[in-house]
Amino acid sequence: MTKVLTKQSIDIEAPINQVFEFISNMENFQRWFPEVTKIISNNELHHGSVGKTYLEHVILPPNGLQKLKIEVKKVEIPTLFVTESEYSPLLPRMTIKLNSIDNKNTYLEWMMESRNTEEYFIKNLLPNFKMLINDRAISGLKNLKNLFKEVKSTH
Repeated sequence: MTKVLTKQSIDIEAPINQVFEFISNMENFQRWFPEVTKIISNNELHHGSVGKTYLEHVILPPNGLQKLKIEVKKVEIPTLFVTESEYSPLLPRMTIKLNSIDNKNTYLEWMMESRNTEEYFIKNLLPNFKMLINDRAISGLKNLKNLFKEVKSTH
């Protein structure tokens, strides 16, 4: 049973297909999610494809810069994008759900879960990860929304 670290949502002023294309290319993640310093493709599959992998450089306590292998696990274009990492002890799963509000706006729900079910982790480490990931998610979604505003204002 996974443990939800955070679940946040936001409305974005862009069509659902445009938002999906952007978020399903994980190389864009560093442009909007805090403390991700670099993310690069790790295989030749297309962005948004199940099995596509990335190497993410992210700052995580207590050890600072970590290199995580991220794998796309589930995709339903343009409404669902799920990734997982074997990064221990967190064993994170990121789920992004998209719904079209109308032809110009998208409702985005972002959730991060831990797949680690060990009692020690849940009692002693999970609360710290929850606080950290929740704060980053709030900032990250605001950054994402603002990126789409910037794109819109340049057209």
